[in-house]
Amino acid sequence: MDGDWEDVEKVPEKQPEKKRTMDDFYEENKEYISHVETRLQHKVCIYQRRNEDKNAPWLLMIHGSCARMGQFEDQINALHKQFHIVAFDRIGCGKSEKPKDASNYSDSNIFEDLCTIFETYVCKVHEKAKEGDNKESEEKKEMDDIVTESPEIFLMGHSYGCSQALRLAHRYQHMLKIRGVCLFGCANILSEQLPFVVRSVFSLPDLMLGWMAPSLSTNFRANALHKESGRYDYLEALESTMVNPVYMFKAFYQQLKFIKQKDLDDMLTHAKDHPVPICMIHGAEDGIIPLTEASAVHNHLQSTLKAAFPTSDTFLLEFHSIDKCKHQVMQEKPDECTQIVLKFWEKCIAFSKQSQGDDLDQNNDTNDKN
Repeated sequence: MDGDWEDVEKVPEKQPEKKRTMDDFYEENKEYISHVETRLQHKVCIYQRRNEDKNAPWLLMIHGSCARMGQFEDQINALHKQFHIVAFDRIGCGKSEKPKDASNYSDSNIFEDLCTIFETYVCKVHEKAKEGDNKESEEKKEMDDIVTESPEIFLMGHSYGCSQALRLAHRYQHMLKIRGVCLFGCANILSEQLPFVVRSVFSLPDLMLGWMAPSLSTNFRANALHKESGRYDYLEALESTMVNPVYMFKAFYQQLKFIKQKDLDDMLTHAKDHPVPICMIHGAEDGIIPLTEASAVHNHLQSTLKAAFPTSDTFLLEFHSIDKCKHQVMQEKPDECTQIVLKFWEKCIAFSKQSQGDDLDQNNDTNDKN
């Protein structure tokens, strides 16, 4: 009997599919990834992928609060043929260093670190060497004293990263060719900081926060991922592999701030002649940033722009609500989001050319009068 069984061909046991983890993104893209020292003197993980066309526009991706650049994986794979791409893990996140000193996660340090990455990898920015500048302090230098080599630039942010993208546009819009900003799951930037209850949670002792961390992560994913998106199981397994140390996310959330409303309004209304185009893409059932809050941000942007610019063709603002999606909308419906992004970028370029034509007409009118 035993001999008969030996003659039967053995069917290899089916191995369970290996679940994807956050580490897979870094392994698969290691040729584009490096660890570089930033102004904070800690190493940050940078993704830089150059397009074959050296004149292609640049796309900078800014992830959410305690997230990682791999959450833009689908957009990176879809858009690298159209753009030079730069993404990064913020200090303390993903594969970047996680220093324990809380000052590394201050609002000012986080933003200046972003500016350093932007200036180093997306555009070259340096100060003019002018006579008399030695007596002028760094704080008093005007933006006109900056020389840039600027390609066409597209900024993309998610959640907290949306505020950072808008702050970046505000700082550089007068001297760089920032053609558009795309905001996924935009945080409620009108509040300028997190709600008091949330800030109170992250003021708890480290030991208590460490005990609460697993349930906080589980609750976050429940509010960030839609079970009917078609990718829920995949994303639930993937996002559950991301873990941040307690000291890091506590220090970050205690010091988190959004763009100041006066800076936001200044960015919208004090462009030379035409504001930076903005596209908002939001999950219809977002449990982290409710659609009502995103709509309030959109309404504020729209009313501010309408007050500053007399006709609708002088600004470009879009709002898209995606069904069966929550906070991770760009991961849940990547194809739909990518199509919106590409169509919006085409409009940005057309808008830029129209704006340049309007400027030329105005200059000609001025010369004719003279």
